[in-house]
Amino acid sequence: MHSLVLVATLAIGSVASAAINCNPSYSVPSAGDCIKDCNQKAGTGLYKDWTNDPVSPNFIKSLSYQCARGTEDYITFMTNAGICMTACNKEQQTGFGKEFVAACTWYGQHKDDKC
Repeated sequence: MHSLVLVATLAIGSVASAAINCNPSYSVPSAGDCIKDCNQKAGTGLYKDWTNDPVSPNFIKSLSYQCARGTEDYITFMTNAGICMTACNKEQQTGFGKEFVAACTWYGQHKDDKC
């Protein structure tokens, strides 16, 4: 019985550890809180589990709203986020251009990864 409990505990622990480091290679810096908030609002309006947290198992799907060009979700996300971002300061708006390119480059390389 103790062996069964130990095996179950180890299995659960390894699953939890995998989730903690879901996307360890993602290291794109945020353009700032205003941009981050705009993305969060636009994302959760389309997908209730949208997240900008790279350790989340929902991160790659969330990033698809920003990076999978030509889809209805992409158009809606970018429109809503872009309207919101007009209220952000110029430095953050410029920073988003860099963040967008880096994030979507990473997404293109990892979009089929499983967490």
